[in-house]
Amino acid sequence: MADLEMVLTIAAFFALSWGFVLLCDRLASPPDGKNTPAKGSPEAPR
Repeated sequence: MADLEMVLTIAAFFALSWGFVLLCDRLASPPDGKNTPAKGSPEAPR
């Protein structure tokens, strides 16, 4: 059963790290979903 525990631990670690990456990516992107703001404006227009 040690192998099963090791596999579950590794799977949980990868799931948490992947979720953290997705969370950071979502926080870094504007709320409207566009990664690049409009040219000539500091922020994407609402």
